[in-house]
Amino acid sequence: MEYGNQIVTMLQVLSNLVVIAQALDLRSGNRQSKIEEVSERLENPFKVGGKKIDQVIDTKTLRIMMKNTEKAVHKLQKVLESELPESQKESEIARAEKVICDELNRIRKFNKSALPTKRLEKFWESHRCA
Repeated sequence: MEYGNQIVTMLQVLSNLVVIAQALDLRSGNRQSKIEEVSERLENPFKVGGKKIDQVIDTKTLRIMMKNTEKAVHKLQKVLESELPESQKESEIARAEKVICDELNRIRKFNKSALPTKRLEKFWESHRCA
């Protein structure tokens, strides 16, 4: 099984949810359909982009990364669908971005301080990871 493609997919979904949360008026009726549309991506992982990750990170670590990311995706989905105050939603969005950056840092750690794909590099830039 190619866990690398799954982690890339999960990071993409989490990143998209963060972007949607930051861009949409979360009170709008459009919110639910956008969240569902992005979340459907989890059922069809990318076919490319994860090979290098699979080569440099052991399966046990990849499973932990996937669990962390999946947990963040589901938590952000619930928060965005809720009627919580905007301040609490913003706090959860910040936590989701931290998960993205933490997992990208982990990939860099195992891959000689580099991200193996342009997609992951774009995540790094767009979420201001450091």
